[in-house]
Amino acid sequence: MICCFKEIPGVLPRFKGGPKMDARPYSLQPWEELSGSAYKVEVLEGNCVAQIGKISVCLPLGLAAQLEQQKGKRITILRTDSDYRFRVLEEERDEL
Repeated sequence: MICCFKEIPGVLPRFKGGPKMDARPYSLQPWEELSGSAYKVEVLEGNCVAQIGKISVCLPLGLAAQLEQQKGKRITILRTDSDYRFRVLEEERDEL
């Protein structure tokens, strides 16, 4: 999947309410994983763009609704050969 957006010189896209993000959305390569807090999910030019930590990532449009429900939670997204997988990371607990 290629994620392309028109660039305006001197203007970096930002999501309100989250930390400053990278200038262009990143596209995960097969078997690459990204984890962090989900800050924002938007649909831009027919693509889902999510801000995970400080990184904006381009994802399939079908993930937008599922990711929207996980805002504020720490998640991980894995791109496989055929699709994308994500899960919510639970806080580590000290068990006695």
